[in-house]
Amino acid sequence: MKIIFVHFGSKIPKYLELNIANCISMFTDYDVVLLTDHPNLIPPIDRLSIFQYQYDQKWLTVESGLKHSKVFRSNFWFLTIARFLALEQYLSVNPGEIIHIESDVILSRDFPFKKFSNLKSDIAFPLVSKNRGVASTLYIRNLRAANKIVNATIKSIKENPLTTDMEILRNLYDNDPNTVYPLPMGLTPNHFFKESITKVLVTSNEAAFDHFEGIFDGVSMGIFISGIDPRNNRGWRTLRHEVEENYLNVRKIQFEFSKSRNFINLVIPNASIIIPIYSLHIHSKDIRFFSKNNLEYVLQLRISDIKLPVGREFLPTVFINSVFRSLRRRLCATIKYLNTKFL
Repeated sequence: MKIIFVHFGSKIPKYLELNIANCISMFTDYDVVLLTDHPNLIPPIDRLSIFQYQYDQKWLTVESGLKHSKVFRSNFWFLTIARFLALEQYLSVNPGEIIHIESDVILSRDFPFKKFSNLKSDIAFPLVSKNRGVASTLYIRNLRAANKIVNATIKSIKENPLTTDMEILRNLYDNDPNTVYPLPMGLTPNHFFKESITKVLVTSNEAAFDHFEGIFDGVSMGIFISGIDPRNNRGWRTLRHEVEENYLNVRKIQFEFSKSRNFINLVIPNASIIIPIYSLHIHSKDIRFFSKNNLEYVLQLRISDIKLPVGREFLPTVFINSVFRSLRRRLCATIKYLNTKFL
C-alpha cells in the first residue's frame, strides 16, 4: 500500500511540505508519493517519490464540462475533482492499493493502514452529510476501483456542471453502496450524531467502528478544533464552528490529548471509553498542526477552549494577501474589458 498526496499547478504550500515529511518519517514501511503536473516546482524531500501527471482527454473533458469560476483560487473546484483523474492514471502504471490523503489532513502515528486491506469494499471514505462524501482519507484498492470513481465523476459533471468532488463521492455511494465503505466517524447510536443520519449509515458506522477500533475525521472535527480557512473570510479564522448539515454533532463530543499517541482521542467520561481518532482535517491550514514541535501545544490549546462559544482570530498576513489577490483579479478583469471594447 502507498500513501498518495496530490497537488497541481503551483509550488506546494508549506503545510503540505511538512505533512509529507511527517508521513515519511512516521510510516517508514510505506512509500509516500506526490502526484503533480509540475514536478519542477516541488522542493526536494527525502524519500518522496514524484509521479508526473500527463494531461489527457479526460482532463479536458472534466475541465470543459464544469461551470465553476476558474478564477477562484486558480481553478480550485476543478483541481479538487482532477485529483480523481490523477489517482486513476497513477494506478494504471503502478498497480496496487493506495490511500489518498488530502493535503491538509494529518494522521496519527497508529493510523491503521493494514485494516483497509481487509475491507470487503474496494473504495472507502467518510460520508459527512446527506449530500457529501470527503476524500480526506480515500482508500482505493485497484485500478478498477479508480475507474469507477472517474466514470462517476464524468457522469456527475454531465448531470450537474456545478457539482463538486464531495457531491461526486456521495453520488458514488448512493448509486453503488456495495462498492463504497463509509469510514467510521463516531459511536452510534447516540447523541454524537444528528437525526439527519440514516439507519443504514448508523448500522454501517457501527460495523466500521468495530473493524477499525477508532474513527476518522471527514471534516467536522478538524474545522471545529482548528478553525475555518481564513482565506474564506478575509483573514478571519473562525473557531469552534459546527457545520450544520453534517452528521456529526461535534459540540457533544469531548476530546483529550494522548501523549502516547501524540494525537487526540474521543472520550466518553461516564463510560470510561477512550476512542482513538486516526486523522484530523486541518481546514484552517494552521501551520502549527503540521509541525512536530508544535502539534502537542496547539492540540492541547484548542482542546482546552473546546467548550467556549464560536470565536474568531485575525491573521493580518492572510488579510493582506487576500486584498492583493482581489485587486489583481479586478485589474485583470478591467484590462480584459478595455481590450475587448477598444481593440
